[in-house]
Amino acid sequence: MHLKEHGVAVYGFGDAKTPAPFQSACTRFLVLDQLELPDDGEDDPGDGGGEVGDASPGDGDAARPTAKKAKKTAKKTADTTATKKAAPPERATRAQLRGDGRLVALLRRAVASASDDSGWARIGTVGQRINNQSSFDSRNYGYAKLSKLIETSELFEVRGAGTADMAVRDPRAR
Repeated sequence: MHLKEHGVAVYGFGDAKTPAPFQSACTRFLVLDQLELPDDGEDDPGDGGGEVGDASPGDGDAARPTAKKAKKTAKKTADTTATKKAAPPERATRAQLRGDGRLVALLRRAVASASDDSGWARIGTVGQRINNQSSFDSRNYGYAKLSKLIETSELFEVRGAGTADMAVRDPRAR
């Protein structure tokens, strides 16, 4: 919180069960169990190919971690989750987005603080305001972009959807 208050970007990573106070103390918090793992294209990390850092038999340093051992450990961890890739988060539906009171309040505050005299707020400015207020990440709701999440929620009027000039307005503020 001290770092964030002094303008330093604080990135947090963890599971969905990470305590809310920690998540909100971060500039951005990513829920790792909902993100996809990269596919490195290797099927068998223990294929016997020589790698830098591999321990040779009898070199007296068998306890030292090696690149090959690290890959095996990563492979075992991935196998224990039953799939090589973590399941991407399911996209939240319109009803789920509207039913999340904290999300709705966050979006409405951000739009209100970023809006001009006519009530319209550019999506980029809304995103900046959200980042200043919380550790929100639209990917945790299954949306790659904030704009798609806002469109799906149908909480706001949208102008110029899909363009760099996209703007939103809270119809209740009229």
